[in-house]
Amino acid sequence: MLTQEQIAARRHSLGSSDAGPMLGISPWKSPRELWLEKTGQLEPADLGDNLAVMLGNGMERVILDAAMEKLRLDRPVYGCSLKKPDHPCIAATLDCLAMVNDCVAVPLEAKYAESPERWGPVEGGIHSLPDEYAAQVLHQCVVADSPRAFLAAYFSGRRRELRIYECLPTPEMLQNYERKAVEWWEKHVVGNVPPEQDEPCSLEVLARRHREPGKVVQLDAAMVQAWRDADAEAKAAAAVADAAKARVLEALGDAEAGECDLGTVSYRSQNRKEYTVPAGSFRVCRFSASKV
Repeated sequence: MLTQEQIAARRHSLGSSDAGPMLGISPWKSPRELWLEKTGQLEPADLGDNLAVMLGNGMERVILDAAMEKLRLDRPVYGCSLKKPDHPCIAATLDCLAMVNDCVAVPLEAKYAESPERWGPVEGGIHSLPDEYAAQVLHQCVVADSPRAFLAAYFSGRRRELRIYECLPTPEMLQNYERKAVEWWEKHVVGNVPPEQDEPCSLEVLARRHREPGKVVQLDAAMVQAWRDADAEAKAAAAVADAAKARVLEALGDAEAGECDLGTVSYRSQNRKEYTVPAGSFRVCRFSASKV
């Protein structure tokens, strides 16, 4: 788990978790969001009680130790922070840096996931990893000046298993990645040029962007009209759906459920336990399609 100091230091360089967003291949973060972060234009995200993050952090050391034993690695350094000497904009806080045959230091990354659906066989090495994790491994090899790395992935679903991928990127892969990372940093962070992307950042990200009090900019009227039209259509569609739902509930009379050729509509009482809101009862309308 990263310390607050390590988290703060991330803004001043590209870390291994930034590799996927930088290349535009991350399913969780866009290049534009990464640029906003690195240029100090975003408030930090509030992860709250994110169970996936908590489980991942809690399992990290267990996964690393299991992989260390299987690979017969030794002299581990956990949470090792490194920078590329000739390109300090490329840095990483490695899950672990360990020794192979007591002479070569290699990065060891731990991942905790539910399903191996997006993962290939271990024989494929770096090519079997999800794209964003393959980029992360490339980044770590560049920072650690290592020709290989290991990624240990534990899958907690029905078929619990630990897979250890030995990643052997070619020199060309490492050189191309390092060049792209340096170019991205120079253009978008040093030059403060926002990356191009087809879709805007999410509303959650845009809500965290710093705003200048009192600042007013000119907007494209057509763009604003498109938003207003879409918003009006969504509200109208919601109103139509609510009215149609009300007709169905009214047709139930005093019954808790109704049936038709399509399936069953239920409107049964639900109980809510008291956590951060008062305990109470409420009804939920559900539709269950008929089995063909």
